[in-house]
Amino acid sequence: MGLRINHNAEAMQAMHSLRKNNLGLAKSLQKLSTGYRINVAADGPAALVISEQLRAQITGLHQAIENSEQAINLITTAEGALIEMNDILKSMRSLGLHAANEGTVDADQIAADQAQVDSAIRSIDRIVNTTKYAKKYLLNGTQDYQVNGAGLAAFQEIDLERVNFAGQAEVTFSINVSTRAYQATALISTAAGNALSTITLAITGNKGTDYVSVAADSTQTEIVTAIQSVSANTGVYSGAVANVVVSEGYGTDSFIRIKTIRDDSGAYTPGYSCLGANTVAQVNGQQANSNGLELRVDSSAYSVKFTMTTAAAPAMFNLSAAEGGMNFQLGDYVNPNEQENIGIRSLHSSNLGSKLLGFMTELRTGGKYDLAKDPSQSVRVIDKAIDQVSTLRARLGAFQKNSLQPNINSLEVSIENITASESRIRDANMAYETTIYTRNQILVQSSTAILGQANLAAQNILTLLG
Repeated sequence: MGLRINHNAEAMQAMHSLRKNNLGLAKSLQKLSTGYRINVAADGPAALVISEQLRAQITGLHQAIENSEQAINLITTAEGALIEMNDILKSMRSLGLHAANEGTVDADQIAADQAQVDSAIRSIDRIVNTTKYAKKYLLNGTQDYQVNGAGLAAFQEIDLERVNFAGQAEVTFSINVSTRAYQATALISTAAGNALSTITLAITGNKGTDYVSVAADSTQTEIVTAIQSVSANTGVYSGAVANVVVSEGYGTDSFIRIKTIRDDSGAYTPGYSCLGANTVAQVNGQQANSNGLELRVDSSAYSVKFTMTTAAAPAMFNLSAAEGGMNFQLGDYVNPNEQENIGIRSLHSSNLGSKLLGFMTELRTGGKYDLAKDPSQSVRVIDKAIDQVSTLRARLGAFQKNSLQPNINSLEVSIENITASESRIRDANMAYETTIYTRNQILVQSSTAILGQANLAAQNILTLLG
C-alpha cells in the first residue's frame, strides 16, 4: 500500500467511526440522564405518536378524577343543607302533632307553636337561598330544568332527575296516556230485610280498619254517611256519586275492603274488596313504570317522574325540557357517554308539598293549613315535604355512591394501566442502555486511539525525505 500526503483515507475512516461512536455515546448519555428511550421524534416517530396520545389521555384521566372529586364536594355541600332542612321539618312535624293535642293545649300554646312554624319556614327559605358551591346556587331552582309545553296543566308535579342533552338545545317528551289512574271505588248496596235488625260493617282502607253499625233498611246515602264518619281512620271516603265510596289514594296500592262482621237479619252480606288502577302511559314510546298518578321512566338519556293531576284524562301530552341541570365531565373525552347531568328542583317553601295536599307556604300564620285551623293537614303537608327532601338526598347520595366514586376508582385503574403502557413505549430500559453506553464508551476510546495512530502513520513519509 502506498504512502500519500494529501489524503489519509485511514484517518478519515477512523474519524468517521469516531463521529458515529460519539453520536451513539451522546444518545446513550441522553437516555440514561432522562430515563426515556424516546426523547425526540427521530428516536421513534411512530412510537412518539402513540406515546403522546397516551400522555394526553393520562392527563385527561387525572383531570376527570379531579372533576369527580369536585362533584363529590358539591354533592356533600348540598346534602349538608338538606340534612338541616330535614331536621327543621321533623321539628315542625312535632309542632303539628302538639297542636293537634287539643285536649291539653290552649290557644296561646298553639300560637307559640305557630310562631315556631313561621320561623322554621323562613329558615328553610334562607337555607335554600344561600346554599351554594363557589358561586353556584344549588337549591333555589337555578340547577333545575326548564319545562315547557301545552300539556303542563295535566301534571301536578314534574321531576326531571337527569337529562342528557347530547348537544341538543332541548329534549322533548311525548307522553301518551292510554288509561288514567283511578281510586279504589266501591258501590254501596242497600240492605234488604228486617228493619229492626242492625248490621255491623268492617271498613278497611289504606289508613286502617274501623267499624260502623247501620240499620238493615238503611239507604245507600245513610250507609255512605256512616262510612264517611270514620274516614279519618280508614282512608275510605264518600265519592262524588251518592252511593259510592272511594279510597284516599290512586292506583293499585289503594284499596277498599268492606266486610259484614255481624248481620242480625242475614239479609245484607256485602263482603267485597276492590283496588284502584294505575295510570298506563308511554313516554317517547317507552312504557312507563306507574304507581297511581306517578309515571317514571329511566333510560340512558334521562330519568324522569311525572305526577298526573287527578282530573287528567287519557290524551297525548307534549313537553320539552330546555338546557338546565348540572353537567359533570367524568371522563377524558368530551362526549355524552362520559358526562352526567342531574337537576335539583327548587326547595323553596312554595314548592315543598303538592297541589293535592298543599304547600308549606300554606302553613304560615293565616294560611289555609296553619296550626290553629288544620293541624292534621299541616302534618300531611310536612310529611310530603320530608319525603321530597329525603328523596332528593337519596338521589344525590346514589349519584355519589354509584356514579362518582366508582368513576374515580375506574379512572385510577385506567391511569395505572395506561401509564404502564406508555412506560413500555417511552421509558428507557436502564440495564440495556447501560450496556449500550459502556459499549459506545469503549468504541469512542478505541476509535480515538486509532485516529491518533492513523495520523501518525502519515508521518512515516518524512523518513523518505530524510
